[in-house]
Amino acid sequence: MLETAGWNAATPEARDALEAALARIAAAGVAIARRGTDPEFDALEAAIAVAEPPTRRINAWEGRWPLNTYRSRDCTKLSDSALSRLATAETMTLADYGAALARRRRIRETFDAFARSCDMAVTLAATGPAPLGLGSTANPVFAVPGSILGGPTVSLPVLSAAGLPLGLQVVGFEGGDARLFAGAAWLSDLLAAAA
Repeated sequence: MLETAGWNAATPEARDALEAALARIAAAGVAIARRGTDPEFDALEAAIAVAEPPTRRINAWEGRWPLNTYRSRDCTKLSDSALSRLATAETMTLADYGAALARRRRIRETFDAFARSCDMAVTLAATGPAPLGLGSTANPVFAVPGSILGGPTVSLPVLSAAGLPLGLQVVGFEGGDARLFAGAAWLSDLLAAAA
């Protein structure tokens, strides 16, 4: 179970929903590793806790050329968020991009070492229920680790918080798509049956 940097941002109801799911998973005979159980696991949590800055820099750099083309055509059609990403990208050098990629590679290597002892990782898909309206898709703090880890990731609609749906994010290892989907299907059946 990965807490990630999002654990402290998650609502109490969201954390409780995940803990209840973990209890059902453990009751089915699954051993669950988490922060505080192993120094290597703590190192993984520390690595992904700082995943957002390199992820944002990589995304900014890789979106630089389409965004500056769009800006040249009509900057009023770009959101403030897109313009901010473009501004970040335009301050970066190729060496900055390379450094962010190297940092991502080290984080992935730390995670991939667990493929020998773990089938998959689980965490929340969001900090809580979706916000009202269309102004925001909410805090991406739980999406960033799945992205930087580079493996297949799915969100299962098996949790709830404040009476609204909440996803259980299941993260697999690079090249382990079939293993992840089999495990996610098992989790979905287990957690749906317990609901």
